[in-house]
Amino acid sequence: WLAGTDKRCTWVNQHWLDFTGLALGSEVGEGWRDQVHADDRKRCQSVYVTSFDARLQFRMEYRLQRQDGEYRWLLDHGTPRYQGNEFVGYIGSCVDITDRKQAEALVRSSELQMRLVTDHASVFLCSLDRAHRFNFANRAYAGRYGREPADLIGRHLPEVIGADAYAVIRPHVESALAGNREDFELELPYATLGRRMVHFVYEPERNVEGRVVGLVSVLTDMTERRKAEQELERARDKAEAASRAKDDFLAALSHELRTPLNPVLLLASDAATNVNLSPELRADFETIRKNVELEARLIDDLLDLTRITRGKLTL
Repeated sequence: WLAGTDKRCTWVNQHWLDFTGLALGSEVGEGWRDQVHADDRKRCQSVYVTSFDARLQFRMEYRLQRQDGEYRWLLDHGTPRYQGNEFVGYIGSCVDITDRKQAEALVRSSELQMRLVTDHASVFLCSLDRAHRFNFANRAYAGRYGREPADLIGRHLPEVIGADAYAVIRPHVESALAGNREDFELELPYATLGRRMVHFVYEPERNVEGRVVGLVSVLTDMTERRKAEQELERARDKAEAASRAKDDFLAALSHELRTPLNPVLLLASDAATNVNLSPELRADFETIRKNVELEARLIDDLLDLTRITRGKLTL
């Protein structure tokens, strides 16, 4: 297209006319603006007039109506024209970028969906480029450091986690950027979080050519779980120690109870069979003998319980 010094269009080529389905006469002057989408017209006019008055090149995107009624996105690029040193107007060209705009919209939609998924994930997600700078972080990861995801983009890893923590994990980062999957767990001395036990998974990120261009990191903070496990282990150790003390006590008690019963059982057994004693007295000693044997059997059962808990009962 061409425009004169009065900002009015003087000519458009046949492709423009074929696109809009209009004749040349209706497109010159300011008629071309009638084909611009109403939502884009004011913005388009502002860019056009401002650039024209300043004699500047411009690039703008707007929707233009095709002859079948469909609106298509165009990229309009205008350049000042001179004859010698005299400004004589503008020359410009338009390119149909509808497919690109649709692809961008799909990418934005996909990114939005991915952001919605990752921001609600319970793990900490981020990705780094080859310079160890963030190019993505989910809300959970950024919130861990009191930041918004956008605040981390472009920042160097040690700026966020601290120099000491960075020194610990740097070999793993370098290994992942060399193409290796890293899956490890260690305690990191974070600058702002203190010492935390963290499980890491570093997955190399490759481009379409297969070259490693960064890494994707999945972090799980294991600190509270490890503390809970340690508390359980301590509680288990205490319970086992108490159980062993109980068993030791029962074993000692059983032995001490059985020792004084042996002479009683011996004397009662002898007296129960002594013919020099009266039948009534021998019957009393027999009762004593039976009850002492019963008591001894109960003590044996008590010892069996301690043997069972120690896995030493012989059948």
